[in-house]
Amino acid sequence: MLLQHELDLVLVTIRPLNQELFYQSILVDFGNFDYIEFQKPLPIAELVAIYLRHHKPAVANVTEEANKIIKPMLEQHLMLKDYFSLKIDAEKATLEAIPWIVKGHMPVMTFLPSLLYQLATLVDWQDEVPCLHEISMQLAIFYARPPKRATTEQEHKAWASNVERLFFPLYKTLLIPSGELRTKGSFFTLTNITELYKFFERC
Repeated sequence: MLLQHELDLVLVTIRPLNQELFYQSILVDFGNFDYIEFQKPLPIAELVAIYLRHHKPAVANVTEEANKIIKPMLEQHLMLKDYFSLKIDAEKATLEAIPWIVKGHMPVMTFLPSLLYQLATLVDWQDEVPCLHEISMQLAIFYARPPKRATTEQEHKAWASNVERLFFPLYKTLLIPSGELRTKGSFFTLTNITELYKFFERC
């Protein structure tokens, strides 16, 4: 994505920018999200098993492994609901709702198995501060992911529309680019307007 900042033309890598936007949105509205509710609760272990089959082929019994690794997440279902609007039925091990982080933006549900696996395996459920940080980070990664190349043109158009209609205003009003974004090449100054004018005047 190409943006103008004052006189500079800046090339921006949009996915890490959106990831930072969602992470900061979670911190701002922490504990106050509305729900995106599923018409039918989703079995968490089955979704994690889907991830394991595609990404961890060495696992011998994916069903057994999935049921094992989701236990800490089920035990923390009240915290997940209160803080993140992740609504889980612990007895049935089903996911009933996920949070509205940016109103109007529906995350790409294809990546839901990946989100649940990352929550189950990367979160330190025993230490509060890293726990809340990692949950926020994994949600931000999930919501920032664009559709896969193989998905329909309509889905890609919807994503592009969200970037322009929903995300751009939040870049201006909410986002504070982190030092990590600046140092990892998410922003690259291509040129500036003054230099372009000089070039085209010579042509």
